[in-house]
Amino acid sequence: MIMPTPEQTRIAIATAAALDRAARGTGTALVGVAAAQAGCSVQTLYTWMRPYRTTARKRRCDYVAGTVPAAAPADELILSRAEADLIAAAMVESTRANAKQILSLKRAVATLRRDGHIVAAPVDPTTGELGQPLSDSAISRALYRYGCHPAQLTRPTAHQPKRSLHPNHEWQVDASVCVVYYLPGGGTGIVETDQAVHYKNKPDNVAAIERFRVIRYVLTDHTTGYVRWRYYPHAESGAHTVAFLAWAMAPKPDVLTDPFQGAPTQLVVDPGATASGTVQRFCDRLQVELIVTRRKNPRAKGSVENANNLVETYFESGLRYQRQRVTDFGDLNRLAAQAQAEFNATQIHTRHGRTRMAAWLTIAPGQLRLTQDERALRALATESPAKPKVRGDLTIAYKRGDIAHWKVDRVPGANVGDTLAVLWSPLLGADGQGQAVAVTTDPATGRETYHPLEPVRLDDWGFQADAPVSGERYARHADTAVERTAKRLTRLASGTTTEGADETARRHADFRPLAHLDEGRGFNPFRAAEEAAANPVSYLPRRGVEHRADAAPAVAERVLDLVAAAQALRAAVVGAGGDWGPERFAWLAARYPDGVPEGAVRVLAEELLTAAAPVVQPVRLRAV
Repeated sequence: MIMPTPEQTRIAIATAAALDRAARGTGTALVGVAAAQAGCSVQTLYTWMRPYRTTARKRRCDYVAGTVPAAAPADELILSRAEADLIAAAMVESTRANAKQILSLKRAVATLRRDGHIVAAPVDPTTGELGQPLSDSAISRALYRYGCHPAQLTRPTAHQPKRSLHPNHEWQVDASVCVVYYLPGGGTGIVETDQAVHYKNKPDNVAAIERFRVIRYVLTDHTTGYVRWRYYPHAESGAHTVAFLAWAMAPKPDVLTDPFQGAPTQLVVDPGATASGTVQRFCDRLQVELIVTRRKNPRAKGSVENANNLVETYFESGLRYQRQRVTDFGDLNRLAAQAQAEFNATQIHTRHGRTRMAAWLTIAPGQLRLTQDERALRALATESPAKPKVRGDLTIAYKRGDIAHWKVDRVPGANVGDTLAVLWSPLLGADGQGQAVAVTTDPATGRETYHPLEPVRLDDWGFQADAPVSGERYARHADTAVERTAKRLTRLASGTTTEGADETARRHADFRPLAHLDEGRGFNPFRAAEEAAANPVSYLPRRGVEHRADAAPAVAERVLDLVAAAQALRAAVVGAGGDWGPERFAWLAARYPDGVPEGAVRVLAEELLTAAAPVVQPVRLRAV
């Protein structure tokens, strides 16, 4: 800043004192004259006057400054609630997915006023006259007062914190594209992507590197904050999700240096590939409750969302300096394993005040559900259920070991002729020996339920061992859901309540289904047509215009030269038993000197076959 001279300082002091006493609206001229005397700019003079002014500038008092101005209650505002809601709705609906509002308040108000949807002006209650229209700032203040300003509506909503009970109670898993690095050419090293070139809004560029992308899977234990991550190629998928979960759950090669393992009680994932049918079957077989969050609700699994940022800053930021060490995904995951082991063992979690590893090691024996090795866990997801057809005796053919048939009479919705999803679960059954189960899916939630099946035991003659013996007792299967529905609808049609009454009613010769409807008049599918016939609608004839056929385009006809026309005409005449001679060619040339229309050949042939046709002179031979 330029320091003032003593004379400039005197002018600044005098101007400051005069400015504090000046009337409203005269300060600008006063400072301009003083700046000319001091030989400096107006802004510089204001800077010099700042220490000598006694009237401090008041803080802005409005919503922008963070303070609420004193204003009339909402029921006393000039702008009505209905108009405020309409303005706010127009602005909110223009907000893009990135929270950018593209319709301004000024444009929204101007458009709604122009179209007559709002008035936004005071109204004289006695005369009904409109006063001066409200300014945009007054309307903005009214929107704030009503609590419907877009700036208020786009604020983060309140969320309910949750807690988990112990380590391995809840895991959260998230998969995302690692946009910083990718492995080109099937694994030749880490290459940093250029954000300007591989920007997400440039589909062609993204498609060019799609087969080289790296997918980062991150897992957090919600109670302890323990973090695991691993990298996979190309794209997010159910197979990658299961591989990552199997790796995380399985016992590690050295349990002393990496003790993290076991199946969680709950698994929280986003909708999509991480919640595919493969993942659902994997979790169901491990008795893990799969919780799929709502779309665009990242706070539902905020632990893993924060862990993604930790992985980027703690690990991926260092890959730039050691890119020569990474030639394939094996190298990348080995570096990641070392980094996460050090991170979990040394970094203090702010919530519980311990390292993540120390917190996870407090897990109790009853809370640690040990699983099989990684290969066995992977097999749980690759085994697809078989779909045998339900036979007439409510059994299915499904070969597993020495048992070929299973009873499905206790499976909800199992009907004769239906196909039923059946699989073998190695983690169910007595003493973990395995169990055949039928799989049903809840149509509302998509959640699968396993129903253990009882094997069909056969006697020495090949009969079911528990079937009733002929002549000793008789038994029938309980009605299936389809049979119960069919019987209920049959009784409804006959207007009866029991099967016996239904059979009796149907034996009558005059039985009519649904005859009890409409006070005994019965079900009449022709009632609408009969009512329409009784009260026909008359229609006025419609005016029209004459169809003009000459409006069709003319088609030009091909014209044959005399030689071609004579050949065609001679063939038609001779073929019909007539004669052809030079006289007739001369007749044709005289009649059509410029050529014969192709369509006239047939007419000429008929004319030459009549009596009025030119006579053909016989050819006389003369000896020479």
